[in-house]
Amino acid sequence: ISTSIQLVSPQMKMQEPKRLEVTAELVAQRIETFIMDGVLKPGQVLPSERQLTQRLAVSRSALREGLQILRVRGLIETRHGKGSFVANLIDAAVSKPLEHLLQAQGRTLYDLLEVRELLESEAAQLAASRGTEADHIMIRRRFQELEDLQMQDAAPEQVARADHAFHAAICEASHNPVLVHMISLFNDLMLSTAGQATCPFMQCRHARPG
Repeated sequence: ISTSIQLVSPQMKMQEPKRLEVTAELVAQRIETFIMDGVLKPGQVLPSERQLTQRLAVSRSALREGLQILRVRGLIETRHGKGSFVANLIDAAVSKPLEHLLQAQGRTLYDLLEVRELLESEAAQLAASRGTEADHIMIRRRFQELEDLQMQDAAPEQVARADHAFHAAICEASHNPVLVHMISLFNDLMLSTAGQATCPFMQCRHARPG
């Protein structure tokens, strides 16, 4: 009786971890592309492991290694019990001084609104040329939601969130992820002041201090 013995050389054993490392890097690059193309947006939860392994055609181990690479790069963050999310491209620590000024100096909110309007002017032009029909439907939907809340004399915080959602929809239709992340940062900063009696959000949108 002949017995067939399959031999595995030390070199072949060493190739497997290397192959996993290469595959993990490719996984990281693919997900980075999704982020840069606006397929995955700041704050958005990543699809499940099963969905990602199927879409990327990789093993679970390669996917997990790839996600770890992205965590180290600061592109995604994992919240216990909630999953992995796309991180903001702009470090939140950068906004700390502005956050203080927003709370201490009301005019800083006007300054932020000016910058946002400058960015959104460009975003609107890009949205007109790059936006899909689905993008335009979302913009109209967000605008209608904002108008409805204004007609209902809703709380300033609700109106502010609807306003930001409307402007975020315009920005996302530009398909420029850097713009999306910057507007997201500005929106988060401005929402932190939306309920302040000294500078109600909607008043700031229509007036500039002398």
